[in-house]
Amino acid sequence: MTAKFKNALLARWAQVFSLVSMLAATALANDQHVVMGESIQAAIDQSQNGDHIYVYEGVYSEALDFQGKGIEVRAIAGADFTVLDADGLGAPVVRAASGEPMGASLIGFALRGGMGEIRSELG
Repeated sequence: MTAKFKNALLARWAQVFSLVSMLAATALANDQHVVMGESIQAAIDQSQNGDHIYVYEGVYSEALDFQGKGIEVRAIAGADFTVLDADGLGAPVVRAASGEPMGASLIGFALRGGMGEIRSELG
């Protein structure tokens, strides 16, 4: 076997391994559902990269920290009916400052209260 052939074979195996790893991560993604009276942060704490957290309508008095996870947190009913309220908690409403990947997202919430600033390091 020539060195060129070995390198090509190794490159192909690396591609296959990468694809299998990606598919396994997608297959292992979990959906969690949060209703009023439950904690969105508790669902985040239990989540892993690739998970989806679906939040039902209501006002949730908590501050969220994505903890570096590539997760999606989605308000099912949208911002008119789903509010994150961190008033009086002394924390930002949402914190994503631990190296979250590009896929991390918060969708469909109205945000109230909290403290801090909005920064983007994406350019």
